[in-house]
Amino acid sequence: MRNINQEYSSQASLGERLADRLAQVIGSWFFIAIFLGVVAIYIGFNCSILLGQPAFDKYPFVFLNLLLAIIAAIQAPIILMAQNRQGTRERLKSDIDFEITVRGEQEIQDIQRHLHRVEDDVMKILKILENSK
Repeated sequence: MRNINQEYSSQASLGERLADRLAQVIGSWFFIAIFLGVVAIYIGFNCSILLGQPAFDKYPFVFLNLLLAIIAAIQAPIILMAQNRQGTRERLKSDIDFEITVRGEQEIQDIQRHLHRVEDDVMKILKILENSK
C-alpha cells in the first residue's frame, strides 16, 4: 500500500513546504490577532497624542497602506501555492483510491471464480450421490 503522506512529503520542494507552512500560519486566528495587534500598535505610535509629536504617517496612513498592500501581494501567491499543493495531494489521494478500487474489484472477481468452481464441484458431488441411489 502506498502512503499518501509520505509520497506527498517526498515530492515537495523546500519552497512548496515553506508555502504550505506559511499558508497554515497566515490562515490562523493567531496570525489575525497578532496582525491586528501590530496594526493597532502602529496606529497608536503614529497617533500624536501618545508620542506628543506630530504623526509620522498622517491620515490617510499612506505608509501603512503601502505595508498592507505589500503583505497582501506576498500572501496571495503563497496561499495560491499552498492551494496548488493541496490540489496535487488530492490528485495523489484519488490515484491511490482508484488503485484500491481496482484491487478490490480484482479480489471480488477472484472470489466469484472460486465460488463458481466450488459450486460446480458441489453440483458434481450431488450428481454422483443421485446416481449412486
